[in-house]
Amino acid sequence: MTNDSLAFAAAWEVRDLISKKEISPVELTELFLRRIEALNPRLNAYLTVAAEEALAAARAAEKAVLSGGPQGALHGVPISVKDLELTKDAKEHSRLSPLQRPGARSRLGGGGAGAQRRSHHPWEDQYS
Repeated sequence: MTNDSLAFAAAWEVRDLISKKEISPVELTELFLRRIEALNPRLNAYLTVAAEEALAAARAAEKAVLSGGPQGALHGVPISVKDLELTKDAKEHSRLSPLQRPGARSRLGGGGAGAQRRSHHPWEDQYS
């Protein structure tokens, strides 16, 4: 798959490639981090990018794949988390009331997803 097709592939397709060792979680995370770096100044889609945390999660996921360790349904798949989801040490949109959904992020993480980036609606800033 090309980088563009990987960027727009369904999560299950990417997960399948990871489990078959056709792409590593680290390579995939680096691809998305490069895309965020290139596109976010124009799109303003990410409020916080936790690159080091995302790469650490990807390295752990890759280690599990290579060692035959346990893998969740979203193992190694990088995802973003809406800024209404409470996360430790991340910016919150001050004008919004955070939703109290403490289990959503942990359920995603339990599925092996690397939820390390926070997104927001780009148009929200114009109303702040």
